[in-house]
Amino acid sequence: MWKIFAVILRNIKLLTRSKLSGLIVIAGPLFIMFLVGLAFNTSNIYSINIAAYKHDNSPLSDTFISQLRQNKFSVSVMDSLDECIESVRWGASHICIEFPADFVITNNKTNEINFYADTSQMNIVYLVLDSVSSELSSRASELSEGLTQLILDTVDSAREMITNNTALLTEQGARRKSALAEIDSSESELDGLDLELPSSASSDVDSLSDSIDELSDKVDELSDNADDAVSEFRSLMSKVENNAEDLVDELDDANLSTSDAEAILDFINDSRDSLNRIEENLDNANSNISDQFSAIHSLLSDVSRNIDKASNLLGKASDARSSVKEKFKSIREDINKSEAIAQQILSGYNALASQIDSLPVTSAHSIARPVTTSIKSVSSEQSNLVYMFPALIMLLVMFMPLLLSSTLVIMERKSMATFRNFCTPTKDISFMLGTFITSLLVVGIQLGLLLSIAVFFFKDVLVFNPLVLVLVLVVLTVLFTVLGMAIGYFFSSEETVTLASISVGSLLLLLSDFILPLESMPPEVASLASYNPFVIGTDILRQVVLFDFGFWRIYDRLYILLLYAVALFLLTIIVQKIMKYRFLRLYTRFNVNKKDKKAVSLQLEPSEPLKLDDGSEIKTLGELAEKLESIPTKKYEQYVSEDSDAFADWIRKSYGDASLAAKFARTKSLKKRVRLLRKAQKKRDKLIEKRKRSGGNEEKV
Repeated sequence: MWKIFAVILRNIKLLTRSKLSGLIVIAGPLFIMFLVGLAFNTSNIYSINIAAYKHDNSPLSDTFISQLRQNKFSVSVMDSLDECIESVRWGASHICIEFPADFVITNNKTNEINFYADTSQMNIVYLVLDSVSSELSSRASELSEGLTQLILDTVDSAREMITNNTALLTEQGARRKSALAEIDSSESELDGLDLELPSSASSDVDSLSDSIDELSDKVDELSDNADDAVSEFRSLMSKVENNAEDLVDELDDANLSTSDAEAILDFINDSRDSLNRIEENLDNANSNISDQFSAIHSLLSDVSRNIDKASNLLGKASDARSSVKEKFKSIREDINKSEAIAQQILSGYNALASQIDSLPVTSAHSIARPVTTSIKSVSSEQSNLVYMFPALIMLLVMFMPLLLSSTLVIMERKSMATFRNFCTPTKDISFMLGTFITSLLVVGIQLGLLLSIAVFFFKDVLVFNPLVLVLVLVVLTVLFTVLGMAIGYFFSSEETVTLASISVGSLLLLLSDFILPLESMPPEVASLASYNPFVIGTDILRQVVLFDFGFWRIYDRLYILLLYAVALFLLTIIVQKIMKYRFLRLYTRFNVNKKDKKAVSLQLEPSEPLKLDDGSEIKTLGELAEKLESIPTKKYEQYVSEDSDAFADWIRKSYGDASLAAKFARTKSLKKRVRLLRKAQKKRDKLIEKRKRSGGNEEKV
């Protein structure tokens, strides 16, 4: 245990030996977190530059531009579309908006607004598109709401018209029924009319004419008889007159009294007057009867003619009645058809009115947006820093242990006491645990400071279980510390270790949802990325810090992280053993063979110099390289031929390096031979220097 504590103290001394290095290692991540927090401590977006191009001066385009400017977007109207697109390419604008030509709202016209954005800037382009699109969508919704209100007004007007027309159709139906009743009544009256003359009318007229003719004959006969009677009476009267004269004479002779004679004479005279009157009356009566019979005959002729005319008119009236009845029938059929059509129209009107009345939505806003979206946070509305706090902690937990543990390992391996540390009785696991605990302590201090500051400023927002959070942070720190140690043991130079640590951290970061959502990746890659420890750790921290998840809701993913840590720890032990074996093999004079443990000499200096014909001696590979650069061709050919190579033989015998000698012999180019010798000499110079350093100034453990 004391040895582990000693290793921890040594590591702390190494970190604090250079004040600047210690400040960078410890305070650097905190300063980075401060800058990131300062940058994201807002819930708004700023400085979005928009370039706009209008094909014409449409008022609707101006309203969209005004809407964007009212929401604090910087909008510049360009003179051409190419200029607008070029401003995005140069980075002067974040997005270019092209408004269509003849930008008006009419039927059968599609108004398409084009966006031109630099999709290579994936960390901002979609944010800008979403922000601008939301503003344009709000204006489009206003237009849609106005158009929808117009449609609703039209529908209301149609409904009112339908209601009015329904009343008219109902009234028309009543009138139709009344017309049908009148037609039926008229038809009944027409059917009740007797437009045929009695069959006996003509015969009665003929019989009357015959009777009148017979009566006329009888009247003529009576007139003749009357004439005869008058004639006879006249003759009788003549005889009477004659006899009267004789009677007068006789009366005179009879010596009648005067009064008796006068009476007889008066009687005779009166008789004569009566006969005259009778004759006159008979003549008048005969004349009147003739006239009357002539009038009667004339009337009978007129009646006969009128009867014929009436018969003809009644025939025509009968035909007209039949035609009227046929027209009434056609009118009735048309009325019935119009009734069916009117009933169908009325039913359609009623159905349309019912559908309009049964519309579930009558609000223009609801029709324009039948399904509205409302984004609500499951946590309280805070700045972006609060939402990114779990990811920021994860960045610190990932990069700090990676860089710190790998740096500690490579610093230990590159120190002058490395060789002696391998030779001490201290177990390798002690050095590993010392490095491991040192990293945990440093990262723990940084996390403690960061969490203390966060709790102080966001105590009303960050409601988490401290024990669960500490457990999660310990597991994550252990995981990335072990990963950093594995990187430190695997690579042999500080530059490579630093680059590898940053590369591994960047790879884990890029294959997470910190920059892009996993859904934007191919399904296969997204499935693998879901097991990324950075993704798992970020999800756990977000759920613990923002939503106060308990242990039993995250334990399954903690087990995955623990499995990662155990696997990496075993890998670290294996890598450390391999690197130790390579170190002993490379930096000592013995190549340890696992089977027979035989020692093989590693010749860094020649056993004997190379003597040339001019009396000079070559003692190192570097001197041989310089000699070959200046040696004449003829002189060089004396030492090197197709059958022999004095230089290669000297390398094999003096250095005992058959591999280098064979490679030198295969190289025919003089320049390449010089380069090969200098490379080999440089390698041996480094080994000699390292052996010299390992021989003194060793630290004790």
